[in-house]
Amino acid sequence: MYNIKSRNKEFRRATGGPKMDYASGDEFHIDFLIGKRFGLWGAGLSGYYLKQTTDDRLDGQTISPTLGPWSSGRRGEVLAIGPSAIYSSPSGTIFIAQWQHEMYAKNRFQGHAAWLRLITPF
Repeated sequence: MYNIKSRNKEFRRATGGPKMDYASGDEFHIDFLIGKRFGLWGAGLSGYYLKQTTDDRLDGQTISPTLGPWSSGRRGEVLAIGPSAIYSSPSGTIFIAQWQHEMYAKNRFQGHAAWLRLITPF
């Protein structure tokens, strides 16, 4: 997938400060799953990789590294992986549970993500 970001013309560095034009950079990301099915159940490893392909810009200028603990342009990158489980009922309802740990993060906050999904036919 490729995310094309729009500009935030209401950005303020501080409460009550002047409005500025902030444009987050575009991003490429891919989700992945390696798993095995056991009848109605499945288990495996899932994750994602995201890489920002264009610079963040403030009032038309590339973000400077002096504005925080980031590199010039704040181009983020992250890799996450973790366990995944799925159950598919005979009626077609699917339940998916995933937990992912961000093993590598650059110019982004690093953490964990937990996903619970319920998919049901109607």
